[in-house]
Amino acid sequence: MGRRYALTAAHVVADDVGSPVIQPAALDGGSTLDRIGLVSRKLGVGTEHPSEAAAALIELAEDVKAENVLPGRGVIGPPTGAPVELGAKVSVIARSGLKQAVLQAIAVDMQIHVGAGRPTMFRNLILTSPVSEPGDSGAPVVTEDNKLIGFVFAGSQTATLVMPIAPILEALGVKWLDAQPKTDSSDGG
Repeated sequence: MGRRYALTAAHVVADDVGSPVIQPAALDGGSTLDRIGLVSRKLGVGTEHPSEAAAALIELAEDVKAENVLPGRGVIGPPTGAPVELGAKVSVIARSGLKQAVLQAIAVDMQIHVGAGRPTMFRNLILTSPVSEPGDSGAPVVTEDNKLIGFVFAGSQTATLVMPIAPILEALGVKWLDAQPKTDSSDGG
């Protein structure tokens, strides 16, 4: 089996490549015993240049079980690359639970303070109705048919900002692997 990775918002993990990632996070009761992998690469935070891809790639430890499946929703489909329509309903699967949002704007450019540094200009964000809460950054955002459009990047009482997935995958040079339901082939079938 090749290397396996998880993807999240860049500001969710430590700054240094090679840093351990634990799940649940320390704030949620996690400890070093809950290590799922190491930060492999980071993109787009704290740069002087506008960013369309602020993400962290986490190389998963060999003993970590991970699938592109959402409990109660099924397999997360690969991004289609097709634009999502304004007014479309999307789901956010986050630390704070499963929530529904409405897509309100696309191609939003905004300066955002991430951490203690100066603001970074982020381009081509997706804006939805307000559904995220503190700790939801990096949560997948999917269409009604479970196609991944991005992940929660920032939020407020008036809106949630989603980082689109396509520019992230392109910038990282990684491919989306479909999750196929596992079948037991021990019975000959």
